[in-house]
Amino acid sequence: MGGRMTDNKIPNEIKEASRLTKEEWREFTKTVWHIANVTDKGHPAVFPEEIPNRLIKMFSFVGETILDPFAGVGTTGRVALNLNRNAVLVDQSDAYVERMTADLAGVLTDATVKVINGDSRDLNAVSDDSVDLVVTSPPYWDKADYGNGSDNSGLLLAVDDPAGASSREPGARLSPPQPSQPAASGDR
Repeated sequence: MGGRMTDNKIPNEIKEASRLTKEEWREFTKTVWHIANVTDKGHPAVFPEEIPNRLIKMFSFVGETILDPFAGVGTTGRVALNLNRNAVLVDQSDAYVERMTADLAGVLTDATVKVINGDSRDLNAVSDDSVDLVVTSPPYWDKADYGNGSDNSGLLLAVDDPAGASSREPGARLSPPQPSQPAASGDR
């Protein structure tokens, strides 16, 4: 799968197959996108297919590989496959991985998909230089239940403090760091 072509020359037929229409270019390059929100009974934080559709069409070519390290229910992967791009999808939820695998099995395309059940902080299953574009919607720790396991970074007090998971109530929010000492009024 994937990886930008080594000689950096994209064949003309790939360029043509990947070309945006004038209307798409005008719409996709606007400063603000007006895209209706969507919901999904099986996932609390899905995003509309139009977001990865625009990003994939604008920033990749047919046949390239798109990575979504927080794949959820597979929106980015489904769009990538429909646009004849390969997809690598990573999620740590068994239920979401099962759903993605089942849903994407019905997409008929020459592109390939690799679904990984794992932590996106460990991408050893993804070959170096095999990804051309990353499109994702980061996890929403305050909307989804990612479990109480020590591998859930949403429970950490700080990313570099793995002990934080055990010193905090599940579902508690991270607070921004506070200064240790307020400046005295005469220190200006």
